Amino acid sequence: MSFQKNHTAFAVLFGAVCAVLLPASCQRDVPAGGMSREQELGITVSAVLPSVPVSVKSAENPGDGTSANRCLMQVYVADDPESLVPYDEPQETGVDALSASFELRLISGHDYRLVFWADCAEKGQDGGYSDIYYNTEAFPEKVSIIPETFAGNDDARDAFFGSASVTAEALAAGTAGVSAELRRPFGQLNIYSKDYAMIPVETMRPAAVKITFGSVYTSVDLTTGEPGDPAEMSYVSTVDVIPAFSTGDDNPIEIEIN
Repeated sequence: MSFQKNHTAFAVLFGAVCAVLLPASCQRDVPAGGMSREQELGITVSAVLPSVPVSVKSAENPGDGTSANRCLMQVYVADDPESLVPYDEPQETGVDALSASFELRLISGHDYRLVFWADCAEKGQDGGYSDIYYNTEAFPEKVSIIPETFAGNDDARDAFFGSASVTAEALAAGTAGVSAELRRPFGQLNIYSKDYAMIPVETMRPAAVKITFGSVYTSVDLTTGEPGDPAEMSYVSTVDVIPAFSTGDDNPIEIEIN
């Protein structure tokens, strides 16, 4: 049986990290200079997910980013790009219509760097969110796959990242807001078969296929864009996630990086 690969497991994942967000190390020190709260300025921050769907072969999972329902943001004081200082704790909010909005109060006279992560999480009755597919306890220095949830052909594992800057000059000019365009930090794979339906006796068809990747980047530092150490990852794909698709070509392997 031949298999083709196209858009969705968290496999080649963080190995295809798109770009370095913050080319600087992070220090958890208190900013020097005695920031006065009398100089606080309020701005609105918008994190926007891509509006153009990626090409997938599933009507149930259209690849349109709508599975992401929460967004995290960490703000850094970036007066010295080589020594970023966390500004308060990470914030968390919901995603609605491919967009998340934060209300932020910043001290004038300083430069800032904002880092974002959006994914699918479980929303509690208290309005808070808990991780499902990615461990964000150490966000943004480390976001990692939760191995027990590793699977393929499921767009619920779709996720997004990005960053934005707010300069002292923009604050002095009275900027009311900033927008960050998020993007997928990894390549997604779907595993499927072109000849599964050609087996005439249904009971002779495989009930499941175990798929193992020998070296998968399972984490990423969003402040630097650096992936963590690779590891072996595997999952079992049942028949309902290895349907036969007609792709119109004879290439046995298709990999689409988005």
